[in-house]
Amino acid sequence: MRIQILVNLTESIYTEEMGKIVTITEAKAQFSALVEDAIRGDEVIITKHGRPVAKIIKYQKPELVFGSLVGKLPKEWEEIDFDDNSHMDEAWAQWRRKLDAMEL
Repeated sequence: MRIQILVNLTESIYTEEMGKIVTITEAKAQFSALVEDAIRGDEVIITKHGRPVAKIIKYQKPELVFGSLVGKLPKEWEEIDFDDNSHMDEAWAQWRRKLDAMEL
């Protein structure tokens, strides 16, 4: 009896703070409805053996701000020309010499 009251008290705390609470079995049976709840903005907590283990929430696309990394990259990166492929010429030449040495 005491354990049941504690479980019910714990569930009501989770319900108030976190939103709707369902077991894994219930979530499996009504997954589409739970996703619709999340789309409306409700949080759905999934429990296993009475403990919260997962949460279904509405997806929010991350906000991308152009130029948000300005000043945050290492100084060395400012000097790198990422369009310069001249270093590849030497790499290809070395690879070609290795192939020639193998006499393929």
